[in-house]
Amino acid sequence: MVRFWDASGMCLLLLYKLSTVQVFLTNTDPSESLTAQGQDEWSLLCKVGSFDPHSDDPQLGIQKIFLCKYSGYLVVATTAGQVRLLELNDEEVEHSVEQVEADLLQDQEGYLWKGQECLCACPGPVRFEPGFQPFVLVQCQPLAVVTFLALHSQWHLVAFGTSHGFSLFDHQQ
Repeated sequence: MVRFWDASGMCLLLLYKLSTVQVFLTNTDPSESLTAQGQDEWSLLCKVGSFDPHSDDPQLGIQKIFLCKYSGYLVVATTAGQVRLLELNDEEVEHSVEQVEADLLQDQEGYLWKGQECLCACPGPVRFEPGFQPFVLVQCQPLAVVTFLALHSQWHLVAFGTSHGFSLFDHQQ
């Protein structure tokens, strides 16, 4: 979750919340947990408050953010090597997010990744509310924390790097 705050006054004012999980397939249905809680004999001892089941997954942790105030592009990179490109849109739309894989070890033969598998992105169209809407999802292979992120919006280039290497991605072509 990315939150935008107004810090111009005496106290912070929340302007906008951006959920970045809607691009991925998840197995959790919030309505199932509510019905299970109601049928449980220990329902008086249930957790109270706001709980997001997606926040427990370390792959969804946001590591780097780059915002271009001129073009309206936002780039969000995670701890599992996902780089999402989002653009500002005033209207609600339903579209598919382009998925690209960036193999950072393509020149090294015999390397076998033994870590965690990447999250699966939604294959079909997804409905996005007005605001920042993703249009490209780049998955670094192998999965690693994105340690560097830069955007040149005029040239439509995004540069990102992990401990395994770096990539320069042209999101227009």
